Amino acid sequence: MEKVKIHPLTQFALIISSITMGLFAYQNFSADNTAYGIVFIVLAILLLTMVVYGFVRNRKVGEQQGQQN
Repeated sequence: MEKVKIHPLTQFALIISSITMGLFAYQNFSADNTAYGIVFIVLAILLLTMVVYGFVRNRKVGEQQGQQN
């Protein structure tokens, strides 16, 4: 089965979402809501991990498609 690249717009949306989650975490830590801050930090890290995985996967899929042609 042929692997498909992750669309760059999806990766961009994940980057924006992770930045937003980081800002929410900062706001909650400054308002002494530590639990909410931790939750938003975990979400931001999860989204950034997904972005990095997407970039690596797209590069590997591109290399595989280049070798087949």
